[in-house]
Amino acid sequence: MTTQTADTFTSPFGRGRLLAFLLVLAMTAVGCSAADTSTEAVDAAVDSSGDSSGDRAAAAAGDSSDTATSSESAAPEAAFEGAEEAMEDDSASDAVSGDSASGDSEADFSESASELTDDSVEPEFVPAEEPEFVPQAGLLTAGDIDDNLNNDYFTNLVAGWLQEQGSTAPSIELRDRVVVNVRGDNGVGIGNVPILVSDGETTRTVVTTSAGDGYVYPTWLGLRGELTLEVEGQEFSVDPATNDDAIEVTVADGDTTPPRNLDIALTLDATGSMSDELRFLTVEFDSIVNRLSADYSNVDMRFALIVYRDIGDDYVTRAFDFTDDPSEMTEWLQRQQANGGGDFPEAMDAALIDAADLSWREGTDVARALVLNADAPPHQENIAATLEASEVLGEQGVRIYSLAASGVDRSAEFLMRTMAATTGGRHLFLTSDSGVGGSKLEPIAQCYVVTGLDDLLYRVMATELAGERIEADPSRIVRTVGSYDRGFCAA
Repeated sequence: MTTQTADTFTSPFGRGRLLAFLLVLAMTAVGCSAADTSTEAVDAAVDSSGDSSGDRAAAAAGDSSDTATSSESAAPEAAFEGAEEAMEDDSASDAVSGDSASGDSEADFSESASELTDDSVEPEFVPAEEPEFVPQAGLLTAGDIDDNLNNDYFTNLVAGWLQEQGSTAPSIELRDRVVVNVRGDNGVGIGNVPILVSDGETTRTVVTTSAGDGYVYPTWLGLRGELTLEVEGQEFSVDPATNDDAIEVTVADGDTTPPRNLDIALTLDATGSMSDELRFLTVEFDSIVNRLSADYSNVDMRFALIVYRDIGDDYVTRAFDFTDDPSEMTEWLQRQQANGGGDFPEAMDAALIDAADLSWREGTDVARALVLNADAPPHQENIAATLEASEVLGEQGVRIYSLAASGVDRSAEFLMRTMAATTGGRHLFLTSDSGVGGSKLEPIAQCYVVTGLDDLLYRVMATELAGERIEADPSRIVRTVGSYDRGFCAA
């Protein structure tokens, strides 16, 4: 080792202390955690300030390493040897240049220590991630309104809303409704029977519900004056302006057997605001199908899916025609993502037009249901096209079950309720009872009951298959509003 001057080793900030500092730093880097280890090493280095070799500092470090594992102690010893060699090189350089550590050595060391401290990075605090909320069937709550069972209240409500809207309101008149009840000899309703309705110039078709009830809205269908109704070869004349009674039609030897086939189409708004609803409906679908399959094992069910966004998005509509494989339907649902939108109205009109083009089965032995899940109305200029598309679906015997999602407004509510009523369906709506998702708009209605959404959708489809209204099990009712009696509301 190169001989050093006495001043170099007697300085408080001489190379002995620098050597000890580097040693402790190396030991810290490999995980030496005992606080007394570093202290003994520094003390040994200070004591060795008069030795040129630094052997006492090395010995102190060797003794302290007994507290660590053999794999940990090897690294500090190697670091010590490297530091010693570096000191020897520096000493030789100092001797040649004639520099002494006694003058600026303290300042040099302080600067080096400062640089080491400034360059160190404190560990960033990363909060623990909350577990992702996983949707489960039965969590969402919902209610429903059958506006055909409370026609006077609903039609007056719509008329008042249209008057408030003024010139921007769509043309909707529902107060001249005519009810046609089609029954077999045994008094049981016959479902999915076409009723031809004519004013002498135009003929439209209304199809009875699974319970055998046909709801004719003449002005809505573009019909005027006295009407002729033809049902299974029988003709009836009626003046909507003066008729208040239901027309009873008995079909001799009519087939009153409940339908053995069910076509269900889900039509879903897939814009960004519908993310939660899309995820929940995927799991709700599996629950509903499993329950229906268990209770109606003799029924052949098919499923279709239409998702829609708006003009300018990645797509406007995506249609998946009917399949009899529920797992395929589940796969379609799982592949969908909610995105796009931007403004409030969406392309509901395009979705319903596509829905009318699905391969719906024909005949009286098929129940046809479309669930329209949305939180926004169509664009103002497309309202007429939306209502026209719902009329086409109604003539095909498709009953619309509108499902109002979080964030829906009154305009969307009334349009969706109108399409449900005129096709013989019902209006469904999410409620805030679950505490899940965004705010829910309570509908303007006299009465309803709240249950789980999965239970409600099951009962709606079960009603289609049973030919009679299926009510909620009292144990499943979360909340009751008003005076409710099997869908009827007391005034």
